[in-house]
Amino acid sequence: MDRMKLIPHFDTYLNPKNKRNYPIIAINYHRIWDNLPALMTALGLPQSLIKTFPPRTETVRNDLTGKAEGNKAHTEKTRNDLKKIYQPLIDKIQKNPAV
Repeated sequence: MDRMKLIPHFDTYLNPKNKRNYPIIAINYHRIWDNLPALMTALGLPQSLIKTFPPRTETVRNDLTGKAEGNKAHTEKTRNDLKKIYQPLIDKIQKNPAV
């Protein structure tokens, strides 16, 4: 059950019922590094800034991370349960373009 209502929030943010009087740029974090020219264009930035973009890094979280942080909630089981709940949202995000 999506108690935080992230799925309707995502849907409403990308496809509002009422027209906005300001632009929205949705950036798919997982696709940024493979689509930097499109990102710069969408943000109105010069393509020359691509060379200054930070390298991609990934943080690995597992049971050892939660133990080291002293946080019992940061477990593989919790992450797997959240992934099951939010799989529809994950699928929507993965299908979206980079920008």
